[in-house]
Amino acid sequence: MQTFKMLGTGLLCLACLNTSVHAETALGTVAIYSDGDVEKLVAYDNGYPVWEDVRKRRFTHASTPCA
Repeated sequence: MQTFKMLGTGLLCLACLNTSVHAETALGTVAIYSDGDVEKLVAYDNGYPVWEDVRKRRFTHASTPCA
């Protein structure tokens, strides 16, 4: 019975650690929009992606559509 308690505690800790981990888009990724705009992912600034357009302007997009 002791083994199952240890296993449960280990799984709980593992689940807590994995909640803060998320996948990030790789640098160099190119986004092509239906209106013909093209953007390239050039960096991450405090966890937010920095995109660059064909005119070399850099900007970030909101992480939610409403923001």
